[in-house]
Amino acid sequence: MANEQSYNSAFEPESCFFTEPTSISQDINQAFGPVNGSEENQFRLTAKFNSTGAEAYAICKGVVLIQPQTGSIEKVNLILRPYSQPVQGINIKYFIYRGLNKADFFDTGNVIIEGAGSSELIGKIQAEYRRYYDIPPGETPGFPFTASLIGYNPTHPTQADETTLDFFFFKNSEYVEENGEEVEIEATSFQLPMVDKGTSLGHFMGECGMDVVINYGDYTLPANIDDGFIFNLAYARAAEAIIDISSITDNYQRKLKKEQVCQFLDIAAYFGFHHCEKGKVIVRGSDNHVVYTQDDIYNNVLANFITKNNWYIYIQSDRGRSYNFYGNYAIEEGSPKSLKFGIEESGIADAPFGTYGWPLLRDTMRHPVDGTKNKLYLQFTTDNNYNTSLYGQAATIDNAQKNNFCGLSNLILPPDTEGVPSKFTKTIILSTPAITEGSDNVNVSGFSILIYQGKAYKYQVSAAFESNTHPMIDDVFNLLFATPILKANAANGYSLLISQKQQLINYYSYQRSLGCASVQTLKVVDTLSSTDNIVRVLYLTEAVNVMSDATNIMNDISAETKTSPSLSGAVSANKMYRLPYPYFYELKLFTDEGKTISGLELKTEDGSVPNKIILGLTQEEDLALQQIMSDDFRNYGLVLQDFIPDKTEYDSPENIRYQKYRIGVVVEIDNGSLALFFVSEDIIIYTIDRQYYYTKAYSDNMPQYTMDGTEELLLSVNI
Repeated sequence: MANEQSYNSAFEPESCFFTEPTSISQDINQAFGPVNGSEENQFRLTAKFNSTGAEAYAICKGVVLIQPQTGSIEKVNLILRPYSQPVQGINIKYFIYRGLNKADFFDTGNVIIEGAGSSELIGKIQAEYRRYYDIPPGETPGFPFTASLIGYNPTHPTQADETTLDFFFFKNSEYVEENGEEVEIEATSFQLPMVDKGTSLGHFMGECGMDVVINYGDYTLPANIDDGFIFNLAYARAAEAIIDISSITDNYQRKLKKEQVCQFLDIAAYFGFHHCEKGKVIVRGSDNHVVYTQDDIYNNVLANFITKNNWYIYIQSDRGRSYNFYGNYAIEEGSPKSLKFGIEESGIADAPFGTYGWPLLRDTMRHPVDGTKNKLYLQFTTDNNYNTSLYGQAATIDNAQKNNFCGLSNLILPPDTEGVPSKFTKTIILSTPAITEGSDNVNVSGFSILIYQGKAYKYQVSAAFESNTHPMIDDVFNLLFATPILKANAANGYSLLISQKQQLINYYSYQRSLGCASVQTLKVVDTLSSTDNIVRVLYLTEAVNVMSDATNIMNDISAETKTSPSLSGAVSANKMYRLPYPYFYELKLFTDEGKTISGLELKTEDGSVPNKIILGLTQEEDLALQQIMSDDFRNYGLVLQDFIPDKTEYDSPENIRYQKYRIGVVVEIDNGSLALFFVSEDIIIYTIDRQYYYTKAYSDNMPQYTMDGTEELLLSVNI
């Protein structure tokens, strides 16, 4: 049965299946999701299955870490971190293989095995080991090739359960002098092997499992404010991973724990996502391989999964949280119901978001036959504010406005006959690949990721965030306390880190909507090349996808969407970060209250409206904002408030119109409500284009670029 092209095709997914499909079996008690299919307090992150002992294969090219499995002396777990992403646009952090035969890797003395019948992984690293030490074929090495040399050293103090996986994949090697030579210390004296897609790894044993983890970015947060899932050796070594909230009584803490399921995918849904025009799943045999596409993926790859018909819908909303996390989308005050939902448009009904209280929808229903797709019909609640928008990050929205976006004009329904605005959006039609079985259609297991914002939210402060404040900075930047895993050398580089949890921003020019974009955010710490003592901090957005207003002929939003990979701690020989092509800025001096401000205006080479937002601070100002930190606060975000309430614009003596704000920090306090804080001495932010925001201290020493590419320093002077 041929399938129509879906939005999944843009991701061009191509993966190798992790084992022989016919060798596995699964029941409801092993499935990904609420434990036993309906548990409200336990959610299984591992898709467990029974194996007949078939070989395991690398899903993609990546780096491998092997660890013992807790509770078993015969099994190990293998962590594969992708080097080449198998699904373009959905970055996978880890594939976790749980339950491989330890004897396929190491002997009883933890020496790496060698010889005929070993896996391609073992053969590769043994060949590299012999080549490095120039050991001829057939000759016994003079010293053993121990497991510790590829990171397997479970009795070492640095490999306690609390050690993070980042320690292994982003290790910072240390050296000491020994007998007149620089020798790497034992803790980091290992090299994790790289494998190609389809490489044989070892054999599964009995009950096993697979985890799929989405990457939000490779950075760290202080432990006392980090509410994300902890990827440490305890997690990596477990026979299965389960989120258990049965002992948590505080409602806010329960919600925080539930949010962690949004970073995990069912392995069946992962491979089912390949069921699209450009999707491919490679299945290896003993001496050949087969490439499956579309319906053959369902029939030959997913057939033995109990979840082969599960369609998971993740909806991200305000401040990176799941839909209705703050309760602001409730249909009625205090009601758990927050949207309309159904498999037929005429039958949609009020419903809560989630499955048994967990923040994702799971559709397992049989649908009416409708070609090669199954459809869900959704209506979200809204207050009709001008930021209302929807984006299918990884979804097929049949009635999207453009580029899988629905903007305000496309979502808002007209008021009723008495002029009362609708509290619901238009009906959204979401579709997924389907297979006809008997008189019905069933889902091909898969997932959809939506980002929706449709209501303003309130803060617990007397000086509340005003609705007339420009919206684009509002909670976009949430990396205030983030630090890169890879460290740049302060003497010759800058650090850069990326949050890959996408967010929506809207673009306006003189109160006219130009469109919206889905963005990832960056934080850069660098030093101005014009001075040795000005360390600055830049927060930037990078557009992943853009929707321009189709009626706007002139000054369209730039379609340039350059995004950085998740790998953080980028190091450059230049101490100053430079905007990527096609962006540049111009300096325009203006006067505010007797002070000369070096205004920054963001430009593109083709004259289009930049799809980038930049906030520039000095490091001293950034640290001042960090002083707001408290152990009781979570989910920090930077926001701007009009410097004078209800005054949104100023005119300088130089006839330059500018905006002036004070910057604050919004946090979740201990009951889950939002609160807005400012530092005792206001940090003032300026902008002349609502694209580049900055403090005076930041822009004072910014160089002006000349036509020949050299820099001229334009210094502002206090009058």
